[in-house]
Amino acid sequence: MKLRIMGTEENTAQFIEKLRSCFDLISVSGFYPNRNAKESREGRVYYLPSRRCPRL
Repeated sequence: MKLRIMGTEENTAQFIEKLRSCFDLISVSGFYPNRNAKESREGRVYYLPSRRCPRL
């Protein structure tokens, strides 16, 4: 299952780093700026987590 996070490029990068400390990520896309939002700094990043459940 591919998941999406949305926010600024800085916020999404920070969140991906936190995810990596808790989960195995198979892939992480680059940052995609939102369309038709010239003044907005927000965008999205897609990631694919491993099927293996983390130890809790």
